[in-house]
Amino acid sequence: GVCDNAEYGISYEGMCAEVGFSKAYEDHTTESKSASLNIKGFNLSNAECLPKAKTCPNRPLYELGIVIGLLIVSAVLNAYTSRLSGKICNLFFTERAEERARYLYREIEAGRA
Repeated sequence: GVCDNAEYGISYEGMCAEVGFSKAYEDHTTESKSASLNIKGFNLSNAECLPKAKTCPNRPLYELGIVIGLLIVSAVLNAYTSRLSGKICNLFFTERAEERARYLYREIEAGRA
């Protein structure tokens, strides 16, 4: 393989033993022509590339919470107001309410038969 015929080995602090030309690095006999280069101060950290976290201001979170709260309240109120719409119509149009009541009664009776 490559490690068997390597003439140079490169190592740096924190380098894994299985990476690189480990055979050339370990073999320091006088008969070997292998040379080893030890690099000091070589930084392989990716810390500089990572994004820096910033805290989010609280005001947009509060505003978003208020909007979501209003949507929930609106959904709940919509259920109750849709029930009230029939009662409100009955107050203003009593004749039509009686017709609708008779119609619903006939539909229920027809469904039971």
